[in-house]
Formats: sequence, C-alpha cells, structure tokens
Amino acid sequence: MQKILSFANDKLRRLARKCLPSGSLRRNLSQGWTWILSKSTSSIEVPIGPDRLKLMPHYRNISPTYEFKTLEIWRKLVLRDSVVWDVGANIGIYSIVSGKLVGPKGEVIGFEPTPFTQRVAARHIELNDLASHCRIEPCAVSDTDGATLEFQVQDKNGSDPVNPTNRLGSNPTARCVKVPVVSLDGLVQRASRKPSFVKIDIEGAEVFALRGATRTLQDVRPIFQIEVHPMFLPEFGCDSEEIASIFKQNRYVSFDIHGNPSPPTQYAEYFLIPEELSPEICRRLGWPQLTKNALETSS
Repeated sequence: MQKILSFANDKLRRLARKCLPSGSLRRNLSQGWTWILSKSTSSIEVPIGPDRLKLMPHYRNISPTYEFKTLEIWRKLVLRDSVVWDVGANIGIYSIVSGKLVGPKGEVIGFEPTPFTQRVAARHIELNDLASHCRIEPCAVSDTDGATLEFQVQDKNGSDPVNPTNRLGSNPTARCVKVPVVSLDGLVQRASRKPSFVKIDIEGAEVFALRGATRTLQDVRPIFQIEVHPMFLPEFGCDSEEIASIFKQNRYVSFDIHGNPSPPTQYAEYFLIPEELSPEICRRLGWPQLTKNALETSS
C-alpha cells in the first residue's frame, strides 16, 4: 500500500504543478490529499535529489530540488563508515541522507532542540530504518555546556514543517521554551567517535557554536558545512566577519557551493575545509586547485 500511495503522490504532485495554479483550490485539494494519506499510511516516499526518503505524509510536499546543490556536494563529501554531526537537524533530511551515506558502521547524530521537530526527525530516522546508527539529541549547540537557554519556536503545531525559523534567543512575540545547550568541544570530549563532518544550520547562532568549538577546530578538524545568517547576528552582538575570522585562525579554507573560494560572510551555504585536506577534497569534487591568492581570498 505504501508503494502504491507514494506512486500516486508523485503523479498527483506533477499533475497539480502542471494543471492547477497556486491558490485556494490547489491548497484545499492538497490538504485533503494529505489527510487521506495520513489516515492510510505512516509514510510516503518523497524524492529528494537521487534519494527517495520515507517521510510522514504531512511532509510530502518537500521539493525534489530541496537544497539540491548543497546536498549534491554533501553526498560526494561524506564517506562510508564516517561520523556526521547534524547541528540544526530540523525534520532530519540531512541526517537521513547522511545515514544512508555512512552505512551501518558509521554514525550520525542530529541536534534539534525544537520539541515538535525533534520528535518528527526521530520518527523519520525510524521510518528509513536508520535507527541502528542514527539518532536525534534534543538539545541546542552553542558556546556553553550543560546550561539551558531561551529558544524561539514558530512551528507550534507543525504548520510550517519545512522552513520554520526556530532559533536561540528570546522574543516577546514568539513562543519560547527552555532548551538544554551543549558545546561542540564538550560533545567531542564525551564522544567515543569524533566527527569527520559537521553540518551547522542554526539561524544566527552559528557564531556561538563556533566559539564553543576551539578544540574541535584545532584538534579534530572536521569538514564543516555551514549556513551563515548575517541578518540574525546583530541580535547577538556579533557579525559574520567573526565566523570568517574563526576559520581563518584555524587554517580552514572556505568555498561557496559552486567551488569558488569565498569567505563565509554572506547569507549562503559554505563548505569549510581544513587547509591540509583542501587538495584532496578539491580533486574529489572537481573544484580547481587553490593558488596562494585563492587561499587568501577564501579566508
């Protein structure tokens, strides 16, 4: 039944995009079909890039091109049997993709403090049969370890499941909850296996995550994928230049998603590669080898 409904869902999505303009009719039909699916099956296979991920019916409308270029690079970077930390796991897309890439001898840990969303991410890991080596930790990552902080929650009922702006910080107009906080250095100290790859997408708190990663950057030296949010940083009294400075001080090279050397200062996704690994990674991804001038540009 699940295969049949997934096939029907693919066909109906294509038909709707082709024949129905965006509007109330299309929205109402979509909601009705989602209700039918939720009563009929626990999961739907959703195509995202080359993968078909099993997701709860409520999330069936995620675009097949979701973060297409970034995930394309991620699939080439993450190695079999390696360890991935997904900081800001949301509903678990990167955790699932990473779980498939590392295989049963690898390990994926997603960090998602939003109560509703972390339960969804954990469920998605179960649906994709990855629970043996993937898990979701219900905490935020910042520069302190063992504390609790205010966290803004905008997906109270899961009504905006794909792109809610849930993040650290107190806002009188948003629902806020107290969440436990850990640091990357604290996690590394306690972990039996150190991460080779760290993805960070935490809506402006990326500076704090990096402030709490001094030993991680210096000693463990994982590859980072990070989304920079300059529009949120002033709220925390910092800016994206600090992000660039942290990586430069620790001899990391920064690339945009097209393989161009670029400092991580704009609103975009970046890949931060330890300088000593950059020749190998550039060859693997088909990116041009860095010259001295390019190294300076990327810092």
